[in-house]
Amino acid sequence: MANLNNWMLPFTPYNLEEKDKTVNDIAVLLLNRCLQIFKYENLPESIDKRNLELLNILNGFCIWHKVDGNLYAFNAGLGGEPDVYYMPTIATVSNPALNISENLEIGDQCVLMLSDSSAKGLKNLIQKYASIIAEIDLSISIANINLRIPTIASATNDATAKAAKTFFDEIKKGKQGVIFDSGMMGEDTFKTSPYASTSTNVITDLIELRNYYEAEFYKEIGLNQTNNMKRESLNDDEIAANEDTLKPLIDDMLEQRQIAIDEVNKMFGTNIKVSLNSSWEDNEVELELKHEEIAEETDTTDEEQHEEVEDSENVDELEESEETNEDETTEESEEDEDESE
Repeated sequence: MANLNNWMLPFTPYNLEEKDKTVNDIAVLLLNRCLQIFKYENLPESIDKRNLELLNILNGFCIWHKVDGNLYAFNAGLGGEPDVYYMPTIATVSNPALNISENLEIGDQCVLMLSDSSAKGLKNLIQKYASIIAEIDLSISIANINLRIPTIASATNDATAKAAKTFFDEIKKGKQGVIFDSGMMGEDTFKTSPYASTSTNVITDLIELRNYYEAEFYKEIGLNQTNNMKRESLNDDEIAANEDTLKPLIDDMLEQRQIAIDEVNKMFGTNIKVSLNSSWEDNEVELELKHEEIAEETDTTDEEQHEEVEDSENVDELEESEETNEDETTEESEEDEDESE
């Protein structure tokens, strides 16, 4: 009878040495995160968000076009005579499932949606970080395995090798190992040599490096993942500078989608809306609040500095006034003395 857990959860040991598979698996995980960046409202039944965003993220753009009264998002080849800004004017769409192969005029028969201003998508970004993280994971795995081998044992004959194996097996079982073969203690028959350092500094450094690159990827797609390669705390200016780098790409991607959706609504009479999903939207709100706090702190600091300057000026005026009064008093005293003489 089959084990229920084996049927429901058929997990097997993961081989990190199959680098291509590891890179692909990590890339899929990163892609899944990217598919959650945007949310759409009022999409027609013929278009699902997953396939729409797959086209944009992996291809860099997609084409919106109606076929038999239904609105679809297509992959397409772009060409035609360039317009005044050297942008394509014709989209060639071929879809066997719908039995169509057409050259569509962009802006008249279809709408071109760009994933970003350069129509690059996120495929190259995902591949880059997936490759780097896979290399680090492999290094961590190798370093972890090497920690099990603090020394390498060598023997010159089978008897000594067998005695050594028995000794190490007993230790592995938690028993007190005993050496019966006196020849095993001879330097010429049995030797041990240091192999790997038992220090965990290497693994710690690799984990920090992995966290750094993972945080850099999330920063690229507009999420702030805590990561500090410095061994001390960050100040407010460093935190603010880090957060300001989160917005440009995501803002651009959202803007391009909103431009295309406005054209789609106008051309096909739909009422589709696109916005940032919850995690990204919350992050935007947090950034705005922090910028407001920084602005308020700056205004407060400026006011305090202004008050300090005014106080300093008042003190200087008071001192000058006192010095003037003292000089006048001294002059009057000298005049009185002259008159009395």
